[in-house]
Amino acid sequence: DDGSTDGTRDWLATLMDPPFRVLLNERNLGYAVGNNRAAAVARGEFLALLNNDLILTPAWLEPMLAAHQALGTRAGLVGNVQRDARSGAVDHAGLEIDLTGKPTHVRTLPSWISRQLRPVRPVPAVTGACLLVTSALWRQLGGFDEAFHNGGEDIDLGFRARALGRINAVALRSVI
Repeated sequence: DDGSTDGTRDWLATLMDPPFRVLLNERNLGYAVGNNRAAAVARGEFLALLNNDLILTPAWLEPMLAAHQALGTRAGLVGNVQRDARSGAVDHAGLEIDLTGKPTHVRTLPSWISRQLRPVRPVPAVTGACLLVTSALWRQLGGFDEAFHNGGEDIDLGFRARALGRINAVALRSVI
């Protein structure tokens, strides 16, 4: 919790027993710092970064794990398809670099049949709102650059993974 004042801390107090580990920041330290602190105490093989405003659907994680497995040792960051909760429109299906050099959200999907035949789409980067990465790669990359306060740290992390020869990808069958 990054210093929230909306009742989140009261709710988190109900999760204080294992398997949950709750970290409380007294003030908002920013997305990069909060995630780095949490990753430092995580114990799993994978880290799944999830924004608090996501609506997770059944079986959202399995396609992300399958995409990671399909990429094998080349796997970088794995994202998914994120839809707007109100309209259902695709809000994010990876990040690309536009003609002006600016990173932008991909908001179109391949056809349904293409998604079935090729469920993993390589992309330059994915959003940190929902991403999967091995703990080992996270440590190798040094986590998020804390010079970013809230925005761009996910793109930077993806570019650093690519610089190591890793493939960032979207699991097209994972939809939240």
